Amino acid sequence: MPELEKFTCPQNREIFEVNGGGHPQVNASPKSWQPSMWKPSKKLCIYRVPRSIKISHEAAYVPLVVSFGPYRHEMNTKVSGMDPHKVEALNTISKRFNVDKNNLIQEIASLDSATRKCYDEAIEWDKDTLAKMLAMDVCFIIQFFTSYNHENTVRFHILNDIMKLENQIPFFIVEAIYKLIFKKDDVTSQLTELLFGMFTRIPFYDISAGDGVSFHQLEEYIKKTPFHLLDLKRMVVADLLSAAAVEPGDYGDADRINCAHCVREWCVNVTLPVLVKKFWPTYSPHNFTPSAELLHKVGIKFKAGDIGFESNKLSLPRVIVDDSTEIVLRNLMAYEECQRCSRSPKSTVISHFVSLLDDLIESEKDVSILREGGIISHLLGSDKEVANTFNQLGKGISIEPVIRFMFQSVAQRAREHYYNPWKKPFRRVKEAHCSKPLYWVSALAGTAILVMTAVQMVYAIKGG
Repeated sequence: MPELEKFTCPQNREIFEVNGGGHPQVNASPKSWQPSMWKPSKKLCIYRVPRSIKISHEAAYVPLVVSFGPYRHEMNTKVSGMDPHKVEALNTISKRFNVDKNNLIQEIASLDSATRKCYDEAIEWDKDTLAKMLAMDVCFIIQFFTSYNHENTVRFHILNDIMKLENQIPFFIVEAIYKLIFKKDDVTSQLTELLFGMFTRIPFYDISAGDGVSFHQLEEYIKKTPFHLLDLKRMVVADLLSAAAVEPGDYGDADRINCAHCVREWCVNVTLPVLVKKFWPTYSPHNFTPSAELLHKVGIKFKAGDIGFESNKLSLPRVIVDDSTEIVLRNLMAYEECQRCSRSPKSTVISHFVSLLDDLIESEKDVSILREGGIISHLLGSDKEVANTFNQLGKGISIEPVIRFMFQSVAQRAREHYYNPWKKPFRRVKEAHCSKPLYWVSALAGTAILVMTAVQMVYAIKGG
C-alpha cells in the first residue's frame, strides 16, 4: 500500500501522518490554490453565519468538540484535540472496508470544483490538502455513527457540532465515499442506516406517527440528495411542519411569490403600521399574535395536533425541547436565512413556525399553558428557561416580508378572536373575576336573592 503524504493545517502548520498515530510535527506547506479563482455559484449551501445572527449566541454556531470542513478548520485551535481521532478513523475505515486511503482521497479530489462551489467564501486550501482534510472528516463521521452508540456528554456535543451550519460537508462527498466503500452506485439504504440515529429525535414530531420520521421516509429524503446533513434535517422538519399545516390559507400562492410581493408585504405589514402609529398613537393594527396566556383568557384552548384553529381551539405540533433543541433550531434558522434569496415561504417554514411560537410565548406562564395542552414537552430545568430560549431564537432572523403567507389563517383567526370587540366586556369580567371563586359565589347568591325577592313581590301583589 503506498504511503500517504502528510496532512497540513494552515492555521497552526500542524502535520499529521495520515497512516500513522504519532504526535504532530511542526512544518510549513505552501498553498497552490488562489482565492481569485473562486466565483459565486448557484450551488451555495454552506455559509458563514452572519454576524447579526451569531452575536446573540455565538456558542450555538461554533464547534465545541470537533470541527469539520474548511471553514471551521481555519479556526480549529480550540478543538484540534479531535484531529488524531480523525486520522485513526481514516485508518479504521480503510482497513474495515479494505479500501486504499489514497483512493478515498483521490475520489474527493476529483470533486474539488463542485466542492468549492458549495461555500460562500473562497477556500484557501490547495486541492490535495482539502481532499485529505475532508477524507478524514467524512471517515470520522462514519466511524462516529457506526460505532459510537453509548450515550455520554462527548457524543451529545459531537451530535450538536455535526448540526452546525459552518461545520457542514457537502453530502455528495459522503455519498461518493460510501459508493467507493461498498463498491456500488446506489448506497441509499446504507446511508439511511448510517444516519437514521440522527432522526430518532427531532424538534417537531409527526403527530400521526408519534415517533418522528420512519426509515423508509428518511430513505426517500436521501434519494433527493440533500446539500448536507443540516439540509437533510431541514427537509425532514420542514415537511413535517408543512404536512401539519392543514389550513388552506397557510401558504396561499407561495410558488408565485417574488421580490415585488416581498417589498409590498414589507410596506403593508411593517413600514405602514410604524408610520401610522407615529401619527396616530391610538391606532392598533392587530398584526401581532397575543401570547398564549392572553388567548387562554378569552377562551382559546390549546392542543397538540395539526396546525389549525377550530371551535376556539388552537392546534400546533408537539414541540420537544431539550438541551440540543436551541442549537439545532438556531442553525436551521440561520441556514434558512442564508437561503432566503429564493423568497419561497416553504424554504423558511421552520423560522416562521418558531416565530409563531415566539409570539405565543412571552413568559413561563405561556409555556405552562402550552405544556398543559400537550404542545410543549421539555427536559429543561423550568418553564422560564423554555420561554427565554424561544424569546432569543429569532434575533437576527428577518421573516416579516412573507409573514402573511406562513400559517397566516391560524394566526389571523386567533387574533380576530382575541380582538373581537363583542368579547372585550366578557374578557374584562373573566380577567377580573375568574381567578376568584368568591366573586362567583357572591354573584350567584345575589342573583338568587333577587329572583326570590321578585317572586315574593309577585305573590304579594296577587294576594293583595
